[in-house]
Amino acid sequence: MKKKVYKFFVAGPPNAGKTTFVQTVSEIIPLDTDVKSKDRKTTVAFDFGVITIDSEREIHIYGLPGQDRFSFIWEIVRNGALGFIYLIPATGYDILDIMTHYRTLIKIANLPHVIAVTKVDLKPLETGDIFQIANTLGMDDREIFTLDPRNKMDVKSTIERLIEKILFLLR
Repeated sequence: MKKKVYKFFVAGPPNAGKTTFVQTVSEIIPLDTDVKSKDRKTTVAFDFGVITIDSEREIHIYGLPGQDRFSFIWEIVRNGALGFIYLIPATGYDILDIMTHYRTLIKIANLPHVIAVTKVDLKPLETGDIFQIANTLGMDDREIFTLDPRNKMDVKSTIERLIEKILFLLR
């Protein structure tokens, strides 16, 4: 019997933790298309992993490239997706740059999504940071949370939040 597949993707600017997110939760050796770029790796197509729900259902999770020049891949991967997780790194980006990147993605993939802030171990959030992010993106601050993409329980919890949001919207 063919398994029922639920498709999600992980998006965000470069170096937000998308590849790590997919690698942490995937039950298969994840496909990754990272190449060396200057002083770090960057995804040039997508990452891919699988999570088994039960014998009849599984989740396919894709990590999108963060650079806008690869936005054509966003359009390909969004087809058939039920929702996405948007990662915002606490380091290295101005909130206005994040907002531009996020809005570009929303134009391509207006799907249910959740937002998680990563790298708070490198730059702890200050009082009001989550509120500022939420306000800038036009969201409720209760919909934005922190995530360590290296932590399997954090990643699974994030996927569960996305599923809960999708189910809520289907009511």
